[in-house]
Amino acid sequence: MNNIQNNRRNFLKLTGTGMMASLLPSSLLHAYTGGKNGKKLILLSLSGGCDTANIFVPYNESNYYALRPTIAVAKKDVLVLNDTLGLNPKFTNLKKIWDNNHLALFPATHSGLHSNTSHFYQYDFFDSGSYVKNGENDMSTGWLARYFNAKYGTTKNLYAYNFVPKRKMFQHANTPAFEYSAPYNISLVAAQTKSHLQEMMEKKNRKGEALKIENAQKSVFSLVNRLSGLGMEYAKTNTKLYNNFSNSIKILNGISELEVIQLEHSGYDTHHDEAKRLEGVKGNDKKKGLFAELDEAIGHLYTTLEENGELDNTLLVVHTEFGRTADENGSGGTDHGQASAWFVIGGSVKGGQRGIWPGFAKNQLIQNAKTKRYYLKQETDYRDILSQALDWLGGDAQKAFPGYVQNIKANEIYL
Repeated sequence: MNNIQNNRRNFLKLTGTGMMASLLPSSLLHAYTGGKNGKKLILLSLSGGCDTANIFVPYNESNYYALRPTIAVAKKDVLVLNDTLGLNPKFTNLKKIWDNNHLALFPATHSGLHSNTSHFYQYDFFDSGSYVKNGENDMSTGWLARYFNAKYGTTKNLYAYNFVPKRKMFQHANTPAFEYSAPYNISLVAAQTKSHLQEMMEKKNRKGEALKIENAQKSVFSLVNRLSGLGMEYAKTNTKLYNNFSNSIKILNGISELEVIQLEHSGYDTHHDEAKRLEGVKGNDKKKGLFAELDEAIGHLYTTLEENGELDNTLLVVHTEFGRTADENGSGGTDHGQASAWFVIGGSVKGGQRGIWPGFAKNQLIQNAKTKRYYLKQETDYRDILSQALDWLGGDAQKAFPGYVQNIKANEIYL
């Protein structure tokens, strides 16, 4: 099967049809009215469980260097943020954003109760908003689905674009979320999809069913035409994340009512060779590492939003499903941990360290009784970060996280 055929199958699946379905959902209609306040939220997942202790480095703590003899960032190389934490030297753009007071850092964030260190469980746990019902985690709906359902009810407007279809935060939304990982291919895939829908319609004997397919086809392709007309592209000289940010800006500018975009930067499950994978190979531009890719892409997004006058109306929330162990393993890497750093970027952000740093000394870390490995202690619940973003968007965060009592401390307020 060639790539276009495979993309067509994915496109059909992601728009709710599946290859065997007989009808397309009418919910994929669109409208041209704008959102309530013009504000936008971009969510970026550092998938795999990012070792954020090597992004935001506790450079003054001796135990950081004792627990990480081969992968710690040298104190002399750190870009100092405050007396406690500094940035990995790969993050020169993040440092500029910090200096502009547009980066809010939560250095020890996690989801706490009922979570674990399985990637797939934690994805579902996060995407459900850690919704505990009758004593058990209820993963049947996504937190963004609940948010949009409460804010807009059943509507045909397009309020979300998801580059990561495997994630479930939009699950069971009454508002459509367009899910497709390669928007620059939409027009090519759409042509084959349209042909397939035409075949489906011609095979229907009953006029009513054929008419439903025809109407659904018009609904989907009116939306596809809007997206394919935005000039999205994939420049081979840029990284995937850089391109996805570029296309996200075009989607946000071209679909006026759209409020939320979800993206992913993957590869952070660094059980071995962590320094090489995150920081790259010195002198080899083709292997510059995930951190350089991330910093370059965020710098591009920030600069473009600033030039377009959209920085104050846009938030970028960077998150990961869990952190890594405080101590390195025998393979030059780290293993699945608990708390990690989250950070928020935007022109409306009150920058600085907003969450508490729990410390890296052995008596400040959590030690697993069975494995004897060390974890960073959680200080901030991720829902307290996201709740502020959702309220800023003009909705009701309590609807997204039912049953959760916010515990936003004074130092954690970033908007």
